[in-house]
Amino acid sequence: MTPSIEGNLQGAATGFEVRAGSTSDIEVTLWGDLGLGWFGHISMALARRGLNIRSAQATRRAGDEWHGVLNLVSTSASVDPYALDYLALASEMSPLSGEKPAIEGFRLERTASGALELRLSALDQIGLLAGLLDRCEFLGLFPERLRVATNGRAVDDTLWLRAVAGMSASAQAERALRDLLASLIRH
Repeated sequence: MTPSIEGNLQGAATGFEVRAGSTSDIEVTLWGDLGLGWFGHISMALARRGLNIRSAQATRRAGDEWHGVLNLVSTSASVDPYALDYLALASEMSPLSGEKPAIEGFRLERTASGALELRLSALDQIGLLAGLLDRCEFLGLFPERLRVATNGRAVDDTLWLRAVAGMSASAQAERALRDLLASLIRH
């Protein structure tokens, strides 16, 4: 029997569902108003509990409503992943380590809709995405959509970023992000 846990009543505006995936994977689906910076918060909270994100896709819809699916690897988990409240993890504030995330490279382009499309390559490391998202938030940039993929130790993530309230990022914010990313490249 495949374990499945729902973190809300069926049809609720905000909630989560946890299902067993393939082998050691756990699939978590979250939806609704998950709050500003939710993906960075949940990725750090999961990392602290020994859960790694193998892949994820999330999209912000109208009215700041999100729909996201995370595939987690639980082989190093220090907790039962079926017992977690993923909505609470999405709002869990935690201090980041002073370490800067290290990346191998990036590509940053402005899309036709005005979002900044950031494609990032790096070696997988605990807190990489959370640290990067925290730094983007400091620049006033927030994801409207993301695709995260880890294959072995290689990370290939794409983030579509916008300013507050879904506005296009300013040229100044774009330059600041480009400078920040250049400073994170592993030498």
